[in-house]
Amino acid sequence: MNTREGLKSVEVGDSVLVYSVNKEGTVEFIDTHKKTAHVKVGLMTIKVPFNGLGKIKTVETVESVMPS
Repeated sequence: MNTREGLKSVEVGDSVLVYSVNKEGTVEFIDTHKKTAHVKVGLMTIKVPFNGLGKIKTVETVESVMPS
């Protein structure tokens, strides 16, 4: 099941997934009235509605202590 839930809000500097090109990008500018963001993807900057953006899942490093 592939569900795409667009973001309701973003901040400048956020790493996001741009669904239309299936690439990761960085938010450079936000237009809150139009609910769009300018996202830098590679060498291009594209204008994307918030609902066309997804959250990047990050993997946190967990340190485990092994008994010696």
